[in-house]
Amino acid sequence: MPYWDFSQTNLKDSSAAAIAAAGLIELSTYATDPTKRASYFNTAMSIQSFLSNPSFYLGDPTKTDGILLHGAYYVPGNLDDDTSLIWGDYYFVQGCNRAMARPAQVTGWRQAPFLRVLSR
Repeated sequence: MPYWDFSQTNLKDSSAAAIAAAGLIELSTYATDPTKRASYFNTAMSIQSFLSNPSFYLGDPTKTDGILLHGAYYVPGNLDDDTSLIWGDYYFVQGCNRAMARPAQVTGWRQAPFLRVLSR
């Protein structure tokens, strides 16, 4: 997991890891080189798996409303360090969603007659 603000501090930031993972999954969809595509995707899956560890995921609901634990907002100012952050939650869920296989495309579907009447 990266350090807060990708610098050498004592705190690591789960939200930075979630953002990186979601970005790598997205990047893997644009890569034309199969080796790079696999590398981006596998690295993202490694990060997502790490973040899915119970020590980072789904904290005590009496202490946090967040999903992903151990985020760091502003370490020098001691603001929200080692907490859940909404953008960490967003990108963690985004990464989970992007990692799922897409459903098969529907084919052979015809519009129902009553929908044709409604669309006029």
